[in-house]
Amino acid sequence: MMSQNDCAPRSSSSAFSSGSICSLTGTLLLLVWAAGCNGSPPSTAPAGGRVTYNGEPVANAVVVFHPEEGRPATGRTDDQGAFSLSTFKEDDGALVSNHTVTVVVDSPAIDSSEISAQAQTGTTQSPIPTTYANRETSQLTAIVKEGETNDFELELTD
Repeated sequence: MMSQNDCAPRSSSSAFSSGSICSLTGTLLLLVWAAGCNGSPPSTAPAGGRVTYNGEPVANAVVVFHPEEGRPATGRTDDQGAFSLSTFKEDDGALVSNHTVTVVVDSPAIDSSEISAQAQTGTTQSPIPTTYANRETSQLTAIVKEGETNDFELELTD
C-alpha cells in the first residue's frame, strides 16, 4: 500500500519518478474503470407473441421472459392476447437466450369482502392456472434468437 509520501515528487535522475508512476497508475485505473462502465448492454432481439388459455385469448396478462442470466423482458397482452416484449427500452425485445416464461393475469377490481374471503382461504381468483405465474412451476420455455421472428404462441391449459 502506498502512503502519501510515495506519490510526492522526489528529486531523482531516473526516467520514472514516483510522481509519474502514481500518475500512470491512476490513469490506468481510470481507463480500466471506464472500459467496464461503457460496455454495451447484452444483445436483444424483437420478440412477442400471443397467449391463449384453452384456445381463448388471454387479455390483460403480464408476460415475463426470464433469461438464464440477465434482465427479464416483460410485456402485457391486449384483448386478443397479443404482446410485445421490452427489456431495456420499449419494444426492444428480449435477451438472446433460453428463457423460462411466466404469465400472470391482472385481476379485475374486487371488493373488500372478496379479498377477505380469499385471504382466509388462501386462494386467489385467477382466470389461468397459477402454476404459470411462478418460474419454478411454469413449464413454458422460449428460445429468443438473433435475426429471427421470435413470435411465440403460448398455449396455456389446465
